[in-house]
Amino acid sequence: MRLAANIFSVLTHPVFHPLVMCCVLLKAGFMLMVRPWPTIAITTVSVVAVPMLLIFFLKRLRAMTSITADERSERTTPLIFMGIALFFTADFFSKTPFVVFSLYLYAMFWITVAAFVINFFWKISLHTLGCSGFCTFLAFLTHQNEDFFPFLILALVFAGLIGSARLYLKQHDISQVFAGYAVGAVVTVVSVL
Repeated sequence: MRLAANIFSVLTHPVFHPLVMCCVLLKAGFMLMVRPWPTIAITTVSVVAVPMLLIFFLKRLRAMTSITADERSERTTPLIFMGIALFFTADFFSKTPFVVFSLYLYAMFWITVAAFVINFFWKISLHTLGCSGFCTFLAFLTHQNEDFFPFLILALVFAGLIGSARLYLKQHDISQVFAGYAVGAVVTVVSVL
């Protein structure tokens, strides 16, 4: 069970959320004018590959004890770089027909800023922050277009599983998990409105 929870936590890491949202938007036909493969490639490189390479680089330099950044002090640099990656990728997509994706990326940027500030005082669950922002953005999309409803239901199930996995692995206590859900939802609502 522990192995399954670890694998699930890795596969649902917040660094992958923008790529999944990109695929959901493309799959739902939300942006028919957008070429899917260049969009997926840009997203993969800018907000998945570059931040992950940075984490591996920091681990190699021994600036981090683990690629999972278990210690609060190890999260600062990855959060800064993730924020920068999200901001510039959002800016790029804001100048394309895929503007709705840029709104999501800007929301994730503000969630990263919130995580960065909170991290100075307390360890909040980045996994639940990210999935809460994901679910909240999908709720906005579902309000506009019912075709997103199945994606929202699936995302909510995953959100519950993510929180459960983080608790099972003892990476967070319940207050850190629920704070992640709450802060992620509030920041997404504020940034989208």
